[in-house]
Amino acid sequence: MFKILVINDSFPHINNRTTIFFNNIIPHLSKLIEVKVYWLITDGYGQKHNVIFPQYEYLFMSDFKNAMETCEKIKPDAIYHLVGLHVVDYAFVIAKKILKIPSFSIGEGYSENDHFDVRQQTMTAKKIQILEYIGQFFETKSIQDQKDVKKSRGMNFIKKTLFLIKTIKTVNRSWVKTIPIMWEFFQIGRQQAKKGFHKFSKFGADIIFAENMSQVKLLVTGGIKRENIVMVGSPVFDNAFAKRKQLSEKINNKLNILFITANISGLQGSSKWTKSKRNQITIAMADRFDNAPNTTLTIKIHPISENYEEYENILEPFKNVNLCQIDYIVDLLEKSDIVITPCTSTAATIALVMKKPIIIWNHFQVMGDLFLRKGFALECKNKDEIEYCLENVKEFTDQNKEKIDKFVKEEYGDGYATQRIITELGKWIKNIKKNKQI
Repeated sequence: MFKILVINDSFPHINNRTTIFFNNIIPHLSKLIEVKVYWLITDGYGQKHNVIFPQYEYLFMSDFKNAMETCEKIKPDAIYHLVGLHVVDYAFVIAKKILKIPSFSIGEGYSENDHFDVRQQTMTAKKIQILEYIGQFFETKSIQDQKDVKKSRGMNFIKKTLFLIKTIKTVNRSWVKTIPIMWEFFQIGRQQAKKGFHKFSKFGADIIFAENMSQVKLLVTGGIKRENIVMVGSPVFDNAFAKRKQLSEKINNKLNILFITANISGLQGSSKWTKSKRNQITIAMADRFDNAPNTTLTIKIHPISENYEEYENILEPFKNVNLCQIDYIVDLLEKSDIVITPCTSTAATIALVMKKPIIIWNHFQVMGDLFLRKGFALECKNKDEIEYCLENVKEFTDQNKEKIDKFVKEEYGDGYATQRIITELGKWIKNIKKNKQI
């Protein structure tokens, strides 16, 4: 039995890069070796939710004092954690070094082709960003199938930070050494936000599965050894590649529009995002398409970072708008004709892979947006331009088809990343078992 400890914010049925990664690889990996996955949930969901996912055993961060205790109780043969400035993940980076537990990760979207050009971030945007972070700290949020559980962003952050502090204190056994380490951690975060660079060397894994050469270069520049990186493509997009091969010609005149919101409240680029403006664009979309003939509108909100109940309240007057959060984006895109979104995101990128016409309704005046920089999406600057965009977006996409296809191939691969990861992960695990004689 090979035991893998996975660090993640949420349950595996809530789609993010980590959940998609494991839900793709585990069924195949299980055919090669006997594997057991311990899924450590770091957000404050509570333990009353009985989500059926038999291939994983659920654990809750709140049941453990620190990362050292978690590892000593579970005794994992390997740990999966993110590479970068993630509080709980860093706690396990510290623990795995002490306990000599190997770890693996994915590039998690880091690339030279980031969704936003942070170099264009203005001082005004940075000040708004600070205020937004303060506002988020006091927010509570709910997720579509867990509306009875109110998650406090601020409390989650405090608990995660305390988990890291307790881990450092357990290892060093003194506040004299703990405080400088925490100070360094947050200083790296401050410098990264200020300068737009990534420092990975302190947060690295023994093997990192990278999406493309651009990501490899960024990881190496950030201090990761090249021999620890394997370029495989992105398993996040494998299902999208498979689906696009199956897409058939439209057989009716009904227009299915998918509006993908984006969690840009963190203001990764220069932006004029506010809750008020978010409500404005949501209402404008619903008002335009709620009773439009031969048209359906589905609004897909961020699976983790947005509050489902807030959108329910916003959309309460509109009876023909479909709101979803935890639905699989590939399934939604399969049924959609046109995608509208305020900026580039992972979900929008999946739409690009699936060859969907994309309109960037730049309501928040995002600067440095990737799809707009590259000319992959038609820009709508205000609601008066939406009709023009709807009429012309398919032609625009066809005109840029070769450019889009080239970018998709270079950045996101060919749809066979999962197979490559299974091969590499299988070899890596075999070596671990050989060395430990598992």
